[in-house]
Amino acid sequence: MRKLFIIVGLLMLIYSINIPAQNSVVRLKSDIGQGYLVLDKTNYQEVDHWKISTIKRIYNQDGTSNDQLIEEIALPSGKNYIKIPKERRINNNGVRYFAKIEGFTNANAEVIAEVTQISIGNGPPLELTCPGCEPYANGCYWKCNGLTYAWKIQEYYPVNGGNSYFAVESAYDIGVV
Repeated sequence: MRKLFIIVGLLMLIYSINIPAQNSVVRLKSDIGQGYLVLDKTNYQEVDHWKISTIKRIYNQDGTSNDQLIEEIALPSGKNYIKIPKERRINNNGVRYFAKIEGFTNANAEVIAEVTQISIGNGPPLELTCPGCEPYANGCYWKCNGLTYAWKIQEYYPVNGGNSYFAVESAYDIGVV
């Protein structure tokens, strides 16, 4: 009986090791990307072009919800980012915004499809830019890498003086996109 448990345990271990984890299509979410949603070209090199459908979900008083297609945007070949309008990046009373992201080869065969929420937080989105300038610089940061999670607290301070602020961000190093 003990040998049976060991064999079953080893088979489960081998099976779990051989299952590849699917990476998210989203490389950088718009709440930490200064409004830009950046898609992953590194793990999906076969993708030639992307289609992004914006969905508005309205939550009703009775707990149900209604989805409404707002727009569909086909990105040109090689482009892997899109600016998300400010009003879609904030959570409003009973309304959330989602993006259905589809990646296609140059022969228009679908490679990947994923739905992700693009409205984050309960307040206004963070804007780190002003017209013609980059007023905030990165200060110190602190990363916490756990076994099943990772996060980073980043300080931003204005170059010309003033109050700094901290933001919780992804601990993932973006690299070249």
